[in-house]
Amino acid sequence: MELMILCKVVDNYGDIGFVYRLARALSELDKDMHLSLVVSDLPSFAFMAPGIDEKAARQSYNGWDVLDGNNAAVCKEYCAVHAPKIILECFQCGRPAWLEDILFDKSQEQSKKNVQILNIEYLTAESWADDFHLLKSGTRSAFVKKVNFMPGFTSKTAGLILDKPFTDYLAHKETALQQLRATLPDFTADEYNIVVFAYKKDFSPFVSALQQFSKSNAEHNKVHVYVAAGISQSVFMQAYEANSCSFTCTQLPRLYQTSWDALLTMCDLNLIRGEDSFSRACLAGIPFVWHAYQQDGEYQIEKLYATLCRMKGFFSNENYSLLTRLSILYNLHPGCQIGTEAQEIIAEHFPQALQNKENAEWLNRQSEAYFYEFFAKAGTLKKSFADFSASLISNGDFALHLHDYLKGHCYTL
Repeated sequence: MELMILCKVVDNYGDIGFVYRLARALSELDKDMHLSLVVSDLPSFAFMAPGIDEKAARQSYNGWDVLDGNNAAVCKEYCAVHAPKIILECFQCGRPAWLEDILFDKSQEQSKKNVQILNIEYLTAESWADDFHLLKSGTRSAFVKKVNFMPGFTSKTAGLILDKPFTDYLAHKETALQQLRATLPDFTADEYNIVVFAYKKDFSPFVSALQQFSKSNAEHNKVHVYVAAGISQSVFMQAYEANSCSFTCTQLPRLYQTSWDALLTMCDLNLIRGEDSFSRACLAGIPFVWHAYQQDGEYQIEKLYATLCRMKGFFSNENYSLLTRLSILYNLHPGCQIGTEAQEIIAEHFPQALQNKENAEWLNRQSEAYFYEFFAKAGTLKKSFADFSASLISNGDFALHLHDYLKGHCYTL
């Protein structure tokens, strides 16, 4: 079975992270499946996959063919031998011009066989994901079929990827610790460990709250923050150094995906962003706060709230209110226009935030207070996050659902 996966890298952890995880999971499920990965940014792939040559137009890796999607000549030459039959188009990435030429070449229509495209959408907890899953979509040719395939938070979607390495880490902490110490030899589970992986923002409220918590918690566990490599690392360190913090802070190098997964499962609190890391945080059963990618009209508030609504039943009213208010504050951008639906969400759950959204001093003061409360309650919140994680695991494995769909609908192509 020939399967081509397209990946246009926008967020260098999220897009290629999901594709790399999915490819590994599919290969584990079906040893006879032949995968080709067409990637727009090989350096980003090389950051998380040991052994990837970021300069090679075509290479064999893990039994897959990995192609530089920007090299049209090499990709066309490859497709002349390995004609695309099943294509996974990930996250509305679009198809490269060279692939469009192959798929919709009218001169070759007499000899064409059907091609099946599966549009793998972004992860969302919004209700439309249930209706969109397996919905057919049109293309410019009767020979090219397209269907939407949704990751998600309910049994009406395909769920989340439950790949074996990650689920092994969840079940066996010693396995995760062993993997992690290969990269971070001084990591210890005896500390209060926090991951920070975010977009650029003002981290001073977080740092101030954590400094207070660290002092009040000193007799129990030392606080240790691990700041992920990327666009927010230097900004976080500025806030950390400006506050003369007593807790420990480690600037992480870029980690391979297996080490990153191990870290997320071993920490006590995760501040997370991105497609793939967000899904891992949801599955880890550990308290987390999600930093959603900013969109026009602050639409990310709607995506954030949809996730919070999926989580609501696992929390007490008091703790759910804390998580909701903190998440809204963490995802607001002063000076940006707020769309109607986002305004309604904020007005219902945190009207003061809407009234004071241009007051940076008020926002920082409130953020600091809510972060401190979240740190203090993280231990008691863990069961709620663990129950949410268990509900997602019960929805089944995205990769297995995808493989079953391919077996049922595409093996005859």
